[in-house]
Amino acid sequence: MDRRRWLKGVAATSGLIWVPALANDSTGVEKTVNALTDNTRLRKHQEFFIKVPGKALLSAVVPVQVSASMLRNVTRLHVLIDRHPVVEVARLDVAPGTEPILAVHIRLEKPCRITALAKTNNGWFQASGRVAELQSGCGSE
Repeated sequence: MDRRRWLKGVAATSGLIWVPALANDSTGVEKTVNALTDNTRLRKHQEFFIKVPGKALLSAVVPVQVSASMLRNVTRLHVLIDRHPVVEVARLDVAPGTEPILAVHIRLEKPCRITALAKTNNGWFQASGRVAELQSGCGSE
């Protein structure tokens, strides 16, 4: 098999793999959470939080920060967005002994809820925030 035919096959296959992750409502987030956590009950912790702007001044670069520094033995962080073409927009595998903080900038098309998940040796933790208003920048009101 030549390289070009192989790459086309890989590209077609990977497109099919990502289709179930596409969602326009919160059911996509619920399905993704269930798949990631194997239907484990999610807990909340006052020291695990997500920081998002309530009003994003520039929808092309909305800052999102997840901090799980007070949780012990964090192994992975995820960022999920409802009403977004791709539900899971960020994932970080946390090395032992490092501080579990994730900061990303995300392009949003409409107001949405952003959910963070933290996987620890003691289970899964959840935090969420809402971007209620978006502006497109350049003096938008």
